[in-house]
Amino acid sequence: HAFIQPSLASDVDGRYRTMGQEIKQDASYTNYTVFSLWDTFRAAHPLYTIVTPEQNQAFIRSLLRKYDEGGILPKWVLASNETGTMIGYHAVSVIA
Repeated sequence: HAFIQPSLASDVDGRYRTMGQEIKQDASYTNYTVFSLWDTFRAAHPLYTIVTPEQNQAFIRSLLRKYDEGGILPKWVLASNETGTMIGYHAVSVIA
């Protein structure tokens, strides 16, 4: 159950949709979506650091890329869109 999300959201050729709905391409980058951080920052993300550290780093790169492209760390990303749902910026805890 802990590995259902975040979900892969980039194509095999590296194309992905930004939070601004632009299509970009970067074959060296894996884009993830469905970061329900309010629900997962306390237990799931610490678990990822232990059992899948490489994938956890990919999740963090995805969060930071979303910041670079959108100017804000995501709260609750769904289908590459920031929903603005929930309070706080739990991405900070995940990145730290």
